[in-house]
Parts: sequence; C-alpha cells; structure tokens
Amino acid sequence: MGRKRTKGFTIVELIIVIAIIAILATVILPKYFKLTDGARESVALSDTKSIWVIIQSEYSQYGNWPVPTIQDINGNSQSTITLHDGTVYTFNGLITLKTPYDGSFTYKKSIGTENNNLITVECDGLGNVTEDNN
Repeated sequence: MGRKRTKGFTIVELIIVIAIIAILATVILPKYFKLTDGARESVALSDTKSIWVIIQSEYSQYGNWPVPTIQDINGNSQSTITLHDGTVYTFNGLITLKTPYDGSFTYKKSIGTENNNLITVECDGLGNVTEDNN
C-alpha cells in the first residue's frame, strides 16, 4: 500500500506564500506611506492658507494683527489664534510671526509619525506660500 496523503499545506508551500506576501509588502508599503505624507503636506499647505486668511481678515476689520498663542502638548506644538469677536482657531503646528510683522509668518507642522519629520511653510504678507521639507 502507498502512503496516505493528509489534507493540508506542506511547510514549503507555507514558506512560499509568506515570501510572496513579504515581497508584496515591501513594494506596496513605501508607496502607501508616501501617499499619506503627501496628504499631510497638503493639509499643512491648506492650514497655512487658512491662517493667512484669518490673520488678514482680522487686520482688515480691526487694524490689528492677531498674535497666536503657542502650547506644547505632549511634545507637539499647538497654535491658537483668538479674534476680537472671541472666535478661536487652533492649528496643530507652530506659527511664528516675522519681524517686523507685515502679515507674513512661518508655519511648522509634523507630517510624519516622528516629530523630526516636519514641513516648514513660509507665507508672505501677500499670501504667497512656499514649502520646505526637512
């Protein structure tokens, strides 16, 4: 009589499947993280444009530049802009006003899982935005 075959996978088949999954992961995961970092960069640019609109609107209505307050929450900077009417805007990043102040500022925001992965966005007094990835 011959050897009776049992149902199931051999160890060689399982190793081949695991190797294929590992190869696919090494190809797909870097693309995924690149897409998510790109999305975070877009959010930082959008935040910068929003900050500029808020600051310019407050200046045009009241003649004063709003000054953001900075908080450190668990190692992450959070900037808050409070307007004359009491409206509060909060951004997860560091807003630094340029001196002398003419409506221009720098906005630094973490775009990765680690704090050292920052995007720095410069905004001039006319609302022109430029980015610099560190």
